[in-house]
Amino acid sequence: MANKSVFASTIGRLLPRANAWNHEKAPAYGLVPRAALAQLAATGTFNRTFYAEPREQLDLVLKLALQVDSAFIAKTAIYAREKGYMKDMPAALLAVLAWLLTFYLTRTSSLAALIATPLTLPLLAWQEPAALLPMSVLTLLIVWRHRGNLRDLFAGRERHF
Repeated sequence: MANKSVFASTIGRLLPRANAWNHEKAPAYGLVPRAALAQLAATGTFNRTFYAEPREQLDLVLKLALQVDSAFIAKTAIYAREKGYMKDMPAALLAVLAWLLTFYLTRTSSLAALIATPLTLPLLAWQEPAALLPMSVLTLLIVWRHRGNLRDLFAGRERHF
């Protein structure tokens, strides 16, 4: 049996208790949403990692983006690109920011999606020129898929929240 008191100290007893669990289900300290988004923006890759799948990382980015202000999202995207040399995360944050701002102004989800998607094209083309054609096709498919929403928008029948 291990002697757990060997690692105990007076200072250790003064530290706050852990308020979260890490991926190994061990006690850990959770980050506030701003810190968690900044950490994910500087280290997240939207690739499969030891601890997370790409979809889990995207879900976490979206969840955290809803908990912080728009200016922080913009600053985080710029920092991730300029200091962290990240490519995908700034594009994702730009799309989230465009969607949030458009939705805030219009209260229309479909319009927010239709504006956010093409706005990421210049950033993607600048970062990865070979991705421009597939992303342009994907954007056109998204617009085509939302053609019913576009008709409703122009007719004034699109649902607002």
